[in-house]
Amino acid sequence: MSKLELLNQKYGLEGKLVFRQREDGFIYADVTAPDAKAQIFLYGAHLVSFTPQGEEEVLWLSAISDFAP
Repeated sequence: MSKLELLNQKYGLEGKLVFRQREDGFIYADVTAPDAKAQIFLYGAHLVSFTPQGEEEVLWLSAISDFAP
C-alpha cells in the first residue's frame, strides 16, 4: 500500500479531508469545510491555498515558487 493510500485510509474523511499527490511527488491535504477550503502540504505544513466559501482564492502558492525538499 502506498503512503498516499495509507493516509487516506487512516485519516481521510469523505467530503472533508482527502490526501492527494502532485506530479512532483509532494503530498497535500485537501480540506473542505462548510465555510472554506484549503490545501496544506504535509512537507513543512505549508498552507498553499485558502478559499472562503463563495469567494475568490485569497491565499495561494505562486506557480514560480521553487518548492523542493
